[in-house]
Order: sequence, then structure tokens, then C-alpha cells
Amino acid sequence: RHVMQPNDKPERLSASGTALSLSKQGRARPHTVQRDPVVERFLGNLRVERVLNSLTIRVSFLSRDPAKAARIANAIVDVYIESQYEEKRNATGIAANLIEKRLVGLRKKLAASERKIERFKTANGIYASSGQALIDRRLTSQMEALVRAKNHTANARSRYVKAKQLTTETGSNTDIPEVLQSGTIRLLRTGLANALRNHAELATRYGPRHPRLRSARADVAKARAVLKEESQKILKTLKIEYQVALDRERQSRQQLEDLKSKVSTAKSHRWALLQLQREAKANHQLYVTLLSRKKQTEQTLGMHFADAKVITPAVTPLKASHP
Repeated sequence: RHVMQPNDKPERLSASGTALSLSKQGRARPHTVQRDPVVERFLGNLRVERVLNSLTIRVSFLSRDPAKAARIANAIVDVYIESQYEEKRNATGIAANLIEKRLVGLRKKLAASERKIERFKTANGIYASSGQALIDRRLTSQMEALVRAKNHTANARSRYVKAKQLTTETGSNTDIPEVLQSGTIRLLRTGLANALRNHAELATRYGPRHPRLRSARADVAKARAVLKEESQKILKTLKIEYQVALDRERQSRQQLEDLKSKVSTAKSHRWALLQLQREAKANHQLYVTLLSRKKQTEQTLGMHFADAKVITPAVTPLKASHP
């Protein structure tokens, strides 16, 4: 019976009393085997030869019974091919079990690395909002708040300085824009104008010492005093607003500096977090790769083919090979 071996170096079956086995390094090492006389006689009748300059092996068996000789030769080849099937199935099963054990370890390692990331983020206050770290968003918001505070301070200072300058130049603060826009001031101005008009009318009819004229002068003086007092209140209010704006700007600036310090610390935390994420990603990729290989291995469990195949089976000989 002829068997085709696709390997470069086909296996040989020895009929001598010395068998060959493979060590872990893949080299053959001899060792003596004590066989039963029946086995020795069987092996003595078995011939396994390589056809010259080919990968074909000829298997033959000598027997007085021609049909028996053909059956034994065919059986030897069938067992040899079946052993190749069995070895590949066993190797695939062992590989699948090893991969499964490795997957269990990787699954635990991946879960541990992901938990480590979450604990690190929680411990260091690292949260994300719309793809941006929360501390970065706070820094941006605080910078915008500082710009608004500066603008508010500049406006408050401008109003206060103009009001103070106008008071110095005119000697009166009743012409300050904020004073002129005040509803209270408008009412007081109306009251002062009425008092002046009443005083003017009475002055045409009465002398300077007349009680009504003296009362009218008192009303005018009172109206002017109230108007001046209210104007001074508005000027003080402008000064207070300017001071409050300055304080808020200082606070906003200090908060910005504090946030900058926190951002510097957060950058080092994010770098450490990046390392943890890279480790988790590597574990995940390795886990996915092994999982895919496990599925491929399981799918090939029933799809193995022997390295050898039968070219021509042994048939019952019609005549003896030798007397």
C-alpha cells in the first residue's frame, strides 16, 4: 500500500528491536524496548519503505494468507492516518484549553486595570464633560469671568473718576450724569425750582423781612440742601461700586491663579491616567485577540486533515511474492 507524506521528511516505522522516539528538542533518541515474540514476528513481516526520490511510502506485509496480508497492510495505514487525526485533535484541544486559561487571567487583569482607572479618576477628581476635562472647563470659565470683572471695574472707575472730576471743576455734583439720570434727583430739582419760583413771586410783593418771604427762603435752602445731600449719596455710591468692582476683580484673579496651580497638578494626573489607559487598552487588545483565536481554534476542532493520504490501497495478491 502506498502512502503520500506531504512533509519534507516522512516518518519511518522500524521493524528492528530498537524504536525511535522524539525528545523535547525534536531529536531522535534510541532506547531499547522489550517486545513480545508475537510482536517481533509481526514486525518482522512488516515492510515500510520510502519510494526513491519521492514522498511516497510503501507499506507491505508478508503472510501465507494473501487476503490477510492485504488487510493488515491497509489496517496499518488506516491506523497511521487515524493517529495523525487524533494527534491534531488533541493538539487543538490542548491549545484551546491553554487559551481559555489565559483568557481567564486576562479577563481578571483587564477588569482590574479598568477598576484602577476609575479609582484613580475618582481619587484625583478627574471628570470629563463634552470630551474636555472639568478642570480645563473651569479654567476657561474663570478666565472669562476675570475679563468680565476687569470690564466692570473699568466702567465703574470711569464713572467715578468723571463724577469726581466734574465735581472738582464745577464745585457741584448736581451735573453728574448719574445724578441727572436719577428719578429722585429729578423730583428734588422740581421741588427746588418750585421753591425758587415761589420765592421770586413773594419777593415782588413782600419785603425781605416778611415772614412769608423768610419762609420761602428757608424752603429754597432746604431744597438745595436735600438735593446736595442726595447728589453726594450718588457720588458715594459710585465710589463704593468702584471699590466693590476692584475687590471682585482681585478675587477673580486669585481664583484664576489657584486654578492654574490645580491645572498643573491635573496635567501630571492626566499623564498618569494616560499610562493606566494605555495598559488597559493593551490588555483589552490582547484579550480580544486571544478570544478571536479561541473561536477560530474551536471552529477547527472537526476540520483536521491528516498529513498523509492513501494513493493506492493494498489488494489481495494473485501470486506469492516468493516461495
